[in-house]
Amino acid sequence: MSASQQAKDHAIAKAGRVLSLIKQAASMGAECPTNAVLAERVGYQTTSAVVRALDFLVTAGSIQIERHHMSRVVTICASGQET
Repeated sequence: MSASQQAKDHAIAKAGRVLSLIKQAASMGAECPTNAVLAERVGYQTTSAVVRALDFLVTAGSIQIERHHMSRVVTICASGQET
């Protein structure tokens, strides 16, 4: 497997962990975790990596994001749950 493919697979795996954390928050009726919290729990170095993961999940059709001034609501497409 090429280094490029390994990097892509690693990014997909981390995006999956972001999705798992969002699903967990939604199932508990909690607010959506911040980018900083997601970065820390997933092991990203920066919050911009979380933004890229969220964008990937939106593009993949896994989530929808409603952005507000200082918050967001994330809907998990498969279940309709929101956080």
